[in-house]
Amino acid sequence: MRNFIKKLCPLFLGAVMLTGNIQSILASDESTETLTDLMIGCDEYKPYNYFDENGNLVGIDADLAEEACHRMGYEPVYVIMKWTEKEAYLDEQIIDCIWDSHSLNGREDSYLWSEPYMYSQESVIVNEDSSINSLDDLNDKNIATLVNTRAEDILLQLDISPEIYPRNIYSFQLMKECLTALRQGYVDAVAGDKLYLETYMKDYPGRFRILDESLETSKLAVAF
Repeated sequence: MRNFIKKLCPLFLGAVMLTGNIQSILASDESTETLTDLMIGCDEYKPYNYFDENGNLVGIDADLAEEACHRMGYEPVYVIMKWTEKEAYLDEQIIDCIWDSHSLNGREDSYLWSEPYMYSQESVIVNEDSSINSLDDLNDKNIATLVNTRAEDILLQLDISPEIYPRNIYSFQLMKECLTALRQGYVDAVAGDKLYLETYMKDYPGRFRILDESLETSKLAVAF
């Protein structure tokens, strides 16, 4: 079944994006036909995938997956996994795909990818009173990010700019840990997906700010 899904998914993702909306077209469908399950690997990564107050998985990716799967005739089944174990989930066929704000930048040959369905910014936040105002100011600074993310790849590969060399790069499991390190002055900046960073910044109004320059524009796609 996985090979069949790999062929169909890029086509139906394109169809979903052309509609310009992610409302389910099956809302009024009274068919009782049983759909084939599509096992989707993800973790909680707001606003892409997260649980609402009723315990339902919602968000940008969850809504888009629902729409695309229904158009393909599949039933999405979400498997919550540790992000660092995603390749093992695929290899052991626990899941059919990874759909969770996954950037194909720099990983083009690591998976079979769908067409990109969204673009995101890899951004940097600093304390509101920080003297860091541009990417150039990150030279010789301590930067935190999440482990096994595109932002980490950029930092570890010194891919910001030929003239920018961070002093230390710290990779954490949780964004709360990154922000704690930033608030307490252990690091000078935090790098990550812009929408994800903005979600956490809402809990600390007036405490952080995002640099105008981004590290990279990432192409988000579904990985098989």
